[in-house]
Amino acid sequence: MRSIPKWPGYFADEQGNIYSLKVRCWGDKPTQPRKLKPIISSGFGYHVVTLFRDGKSSQMKIAVLVLGTFVGPRPKGMWACHGSKGYLVDTLDNLCWNTPKHNALDRIRDGTMLTGEKNHNHKLNELQVRIIRKAYAWHGVNGLTTTQLAEIFGVTFPHINSILLRKTWKWLKS
Repeated sequence: MRSIPKWPGYFADEQGNIYSLKVRCWGDKPTQPRKLKPIISSGFGYHVVTLFRDGKSSQMKIAVLVLGTFVGPRPKGMWACHGSKGYLVDTLDNLCWNTPKHNALDRIRDGTMLTGEKNHNHKLNELQVRIIRKAYAWHGVNGLTTTQLAEIFGVTFPHINSILLRKTWKWLKS
């Protein structure tokens, strides 16, 4: 167990546990570190704990605290990335500082990247995207224009273009 840099009274271990020497009641004296209970953040779904410093609270990702404690400060432009054990395992052997691009590749590998119909903002499903690509591919031979496809599927012209140019749904083979 090591002291967390810039967070006096807090400690981390290599298993991803965070401890506090802070007292709960006024006048109590800390005797031994108390293990904090992590919660899953509503924003991204990572484990976080609430830490206090100078009378203010901060929700901190456990992965960032563990890496900062055992590996060192976050290098510029790097993110706390989880390995093959998944994004809910905050052990030191499952964490590293890496680029956002590497993090996106990990999310694809782990199946946690919200692509296609998994994304809550999706407007089309896989079948519709396949139909759009096939219908446009026949352009010139009784095919449909991008404007017609946009009207039929109730999306914008740029949305159809993004599908046809494989800027969106690029992983879908059709």
